[in-house]
Amino acid sequence: MTEISALVLSALAIVVSGFSFFYTQSRMDRREIEKWRRDELLRLTNAILEIARRRQSLLFDDLTKIELHGTFLVSREELDFRGSTHQMRVCADQIRLLDSRLADTADTLVALFQKADESYSPDEDHYSEIESLLVDEKQLETVRKDLVREFGQSALRRNVETM
Repeated sequence: MTEISALVLSALAIVVSGFSFFYTQSRMDRREIEKWRRDELLRLTNAILEIARRRQSLLFDDLTKIELHGTFLVSREELDFRGSTHQMRVCADQIRLLDSRLADTADTLVALFQKADESYSPDEDHYSEIESLLVDEKQLETVRKDLVREFGQSALRRNVETM
């Protein structure tokens, strides 16, 4: 009887350790996937904000140069405002694959720039062209804060879901 008991206990120990191994491995895999997702969302959120900042900065610098010296930094040919908006749209679409709520906020940011793009008229003087492409700083700052806040909430939501 003791041999059977020992055999049953050994088999039970093997089953428990196997279950423990697979459970631990599963949790580690889930954490790695979540870490990758969070890192990717951070990269994309940062990219969309950087593109927006760079575009605004370039256009604002060009306006300042026109005001001070009557010349401009960016020629019409170099003015690739639709390219920057397209890059932001691609980032927002990639964000949507990972988090739809964060993507909704990113879409709001992209919409501000698309609206500015639509107001562009090459028939006006260069100063007016550049000015029409600038997004209102207060609106931009509000949406930027919303995007950062939503990124933080996204991370918290995911932490709760993986517990």
